[in-house]
Amino acid sequence: MKITQGIPVHFKETRLASWNSLSRFWLDYAHDDSFHHQVHVQVQAGVLRHTSDTSARTLIDLGCGPGGLLANLRRARAWSNIVGVDFCPTMISLARRSNFTGRPQIYFQLADVEGELASQLPETARRFDCATSVFVVDEAGMLDAYFRSAAVVLRQGGIFICATLDYQRELLRYGDEIRAQGAEGAEIVIGKGLSIQGTLTEAELFRVLRNPDTLKEAARAQGFKLLEETVFDPATLGSRQEGPGLRLLCWQKCDGD
Repeated sequence: MKITQGIPVHFKETRLASWNSLSRFWLDYAHDDSFHHQVHVQVQAGVLRHTSDTSARTLIDLGCGPGGLLANLRRARAWSNIVGVDFCPTMISLARRSNFTGRPQIYFQLADVEGELASQLPETARRFDCATSVFVVDEAGMLDAYFRSAAVVLRQGGIFICATLDYQRELLRYGDEIRAQGAEGAEIVIGKGLSIQGTLTEAELFRVLRNPDTLKEAARAQGFKLLEETVFDPATLGSRQEGPGLRLLCWQKCDGD
């Protein structure tokens, strides 16, 4: 069985509840967490590298959280319009209450990236030169909808910088296949070609969806061309724990209007 569909609706509801809870201490956590700080540094470097010789002036962050990345990007170069969207109401509330002084003003909008994103934005802010997204694809249940939203809000030739946790390192440790405990105790087998035998739990499904080949295929289907792919070891980003590092994917929108 191939994974072709998104995750069940109740998984998204569970994630929303988790992010609403997490937002209560997110600002303090992110401020002290060197791993997330270094991730933002690398995303910003990718944006500057791929827009420095262009006329890019408009920017959107898909899954902006409390808005810190956008505030840093605004200081890094001149923009005329900056928008952050997130599906978590408390994250958007945090972003709107933050004291991000400077020009232009950052506009924060509650929106679901896996929905019809353009229709959730003001008519004057529906097309951008550059988009960023940090770890949002790691929780996207419908990759086609996620990349479709990115394509819809980007102009032709626009740059999309996507950061994802590098779970490929973990997958490779298991060899040709992964055997794991599935729903209700049943064993599942995940083969290299994402061939699934058994019933997936939420965590297992996310691990499959994070496979970089799956992400690239979904992005290509929406007209994105991969410009650059960089993998960072967790230790180089200040992580104190074993686990995945960072995979930074830089795409350009080439097809569509």
